[in-house]
Amino acid sequence: MHCLVIPMSVAFVFSSFFPAALLGLPDEDNALSVLPAHRLLARGKAYTAFRLYFLGALTSSFFSFIFLVFFLIFLKDFYQALKPIIPLILLFILVVMLFSNKYAFIVIVLSSALGYMTVNYNTILPLLTGFFAMSNLILSLFSTGRQPTQRLKSEISISRFDIIHSSLVASVLASFFSLIPAISSGISATASKIFGRFNTEEFLVLIGSTNMAYMVFSFFTLSLLGISRSGSAVLLSNVENVSAFFMAALVLLSSLLSFLILESVYKRLLPLYTKLKQKSINIAAAFVLLLIVFLTSSYFGLLVFLASTSIGLLSNELGVKRINCMSALIFPTVLLIWQ
Repeated sequence: MHCLVIPMSVAFVFSSFFPAALLGLPDEDNALSVLPAHRLLARGKAYTAFRLYFLGALTSSFFSFIFLVFFLIFLKDFYQALKPIIPLILLFILVVMLFSNKYAFIVIVLSSALGYMTVNYNTILPLLTGFFAMSNLILSLFSTGRQPTQRLKSEISISRFDIIHSSLVASVLASFFSLIPAISSGISATASKIFGRFNTEEFLVLIGSTNMAYMVFSFFTLSLLGISRSGSAVLLSNVENVSAFFMAALVLLSSLLSFLILESVYKRLLPLYTKLKQKSINIAAAFVLLLIVFLTSSYFGLLVFLASTSIGLLSNELGVKRINCMSALIFPTVLLIWQ
C-alpha cells in the first residue's frame, strides 16, 4: 500500500497548486499561495508561479531526506519533552492570532465556537472547505479582473540561494510544527515571517516547501513515533514495518517524477485555461463542492459548510487572514488535551 499512497500524496502536493492558483479553489495548505500566485497570474506569469512552487516542493523533499538522520537520533526524546507543553504552544498560537488584526478576535471566536460545537462529528471537510475553498470561490465570482494571456516560459528573478534559503526555512519550521496537532502547514508558512521578509517569488517557494515537508514529516512521525498527522499517514498506519528511509527515498523519487510530469502538463493546460470562462468554471466547482459535502456529511455537513463559508467571507470583509479560521481546530484540540 505504501508504494501507492506515498507517490499519490506527493503528486497531490504538486497538483493541488493548480486549483489554488487558477480556479480560486484552494485548500487550507494552499490558501496563502492564492494572493502571491494571483500577482504573477495578473502579469501573465502563471507558469513562473507553478515553477516556483514546484521547485520549493522538490527542494524540500531533498531537505527532508537529510533531516531524517536527525529525526532518527533526536525525535523520540524531543517529542517526549515537547508533549507536556503542546497545549501551551497551541494557546500561544491562538494569542498571536488574536493580536494579528484588530478584527481577528471576531473571526477566531466564531471559528472556535463552530469547531467546538462540531468537534464530535466528522465535519473537517465541510469546515475547511467552507473557510477556504467555497468562500474564495464566491469572492472570485464577483471579481471583475480580466484574464491575461499567460507566457509559457519561466521568468524567475530570484537566485538559487534564495530558493534554497526559503525551502530550508520552510522545512525547519514544518519539522517542528508537524509534531503539534491542529497546526497546519498554512500556520507554519505564516510563522516563517519571524525569519525575515519574503517577496512574492520566495513566498511561493516557501509554500511549496512547507506543503511537501508537512506531507513527508507526517510519514516520519508515523514511522518513528506511531503518530498520524495526515490522512495519508492514517492509511499507512495499517501497514507494518515501513522503513523511514524507504519512505524518504520513495518521496524523493515521486517528487522528481511529479516535477517533470506536472510541469509539462501545466504548460499545456495554461493556453486552454485562458480560453475558458472563469466564472462558469467557478460556478461548476461550487456545485461540485456542495455535492461532495452533502455526500460525505449529509444535511448536517451542509449546515456546517454554510456556517464556515460565512465566516470565511466575513474574514475577507474584515481584512483578517483566513488562516485565523484554523482556530476551529486549535481551540477544541486544546480542550481535548486538557480533559
